[in-house]
Amino acid sequence: MIVYLIILAAIPACAVPFCIFNPSRAKLATYLAIMGMALVIVSGTRYGVGDDYHKYAGIFSMQITGSPQLGNYLDRHGFEPGFILLMKAMGAFGLNVTGMFFCMALLMVAPVLWLIYRYSANVWLSLFLYVALTLYFGTMSLYRQQLAAYIALLGYPYLKNGKLWRYLAIVAAAATFHLSALVMPVFFLLCRAPFSWKTVMFYAVGGSCAYLFVYPVFELMVCLFPRYGYYLDSGWFRMGGMPKEFLIMPGLLVLFALLYFGCAKPTGQDLQLHAVCCFFLCWLAADKVFVLQRFDVFFAPYLLLLIPDMLERCRVDLPYSGESILLRSAAEKGIHAAAMCLTVSVAFLYCLFMISRNSYGVFPYRSILGG
Repeated sequence: MIVYLIILAAIPACAVPFCIFNPSRAKLATYLAIMGMALVIVSGTRYGVGDDYHKYAGIFSMQITGSPQLGNYLDRHGFEPGFILLMKAMGAFGLNVTGMFFCMALLMVAPVLWLIYRYSANVWLSLFLYVALTLYFGTMSLYRQQLAAYIALLGYPYLKNGKLWRYLAIVAAAATFHLSALVMPVFFLLCRAPFSWKTVMFYAVGGSCAYLFVYPVFELMVCLFPRYGYYLDSGWFRMGGMPKEFLIMPGLLVLFALLYFGCAKPTGQDLQLHAVCCFFLCWLAADKVFVLQRFDVFFAPYLLLLIPDMLERCRVDLPYSGESILLRSAAEKGIHAAAMCLTVSVAFLYCLFMISRNSYGVFPYRSILGG
């Protein structure tokens, strides 16, 4: 657990010279490169950490030894061609199991760093949330779906600007790693509608219907993609939903996002607001079938942009005259600092909660480097 606490402490500590005092694009890029490499090293050099560690270590070992059983295994479990090609490429370059995990960590962390650098209103806070909201822990598990999600994330400029065919090309590439990426064209269509209270009502009604009929919907999805039929007969489906307490954080996020929408009337944030609603619906569906929570990996990265934007709107509206200008400045700084402290504290406590529940199987941490 100590390694995760060190990361959480290092992100704001290192932000002081790079992001807070006299920041520049070069300093922000340097900060993200340093912290990103630390995240990749922690994820890439772990041993036995993560729900799927031994499964994928075994698959890659069969790949590099040329085991005849590999082809049957991949076909039986429905592995997509993009991921198979990646495994073959890493084997061709002579990587061992640790090198394979290091390479996959790099492929998953790099798109997040790019997104934060290009689009975040607060670089260090977005990076802190990436770890504290446990998105980072996904680099240690759910590899195919995580890779698909972060490939799809590279299409953010096209998603934002409505470039359908370019975005579909990127989603198609992502789907070669995991077919769940095919949910993103639907999200593209949702984002074409301006976010409004009518949109909120649509999500409320649609989400309620999906929650009530989640089992037949899940069975329909399996019929559309037969390679995942084994889910219906596995513990993934039969063990039911997640504990209710896991809904608290997604519920708070969507609640504050709607308050932000209602009070601040933001412009240019429609995509992120759509994403937070979809993120919540994934967790709501997981209350019935917990494996459906995995779809949140496609929407969660946009929270790293939305939350800093929300904090930037923590301002008061005082008249610009005489001494009130100084009062306004002090009030703005105080409200913003309080909101920032509250956000960081809640995210930190959430991270501790998820670690205590052994989210993604990342606790205790063990490394090939020792410790």
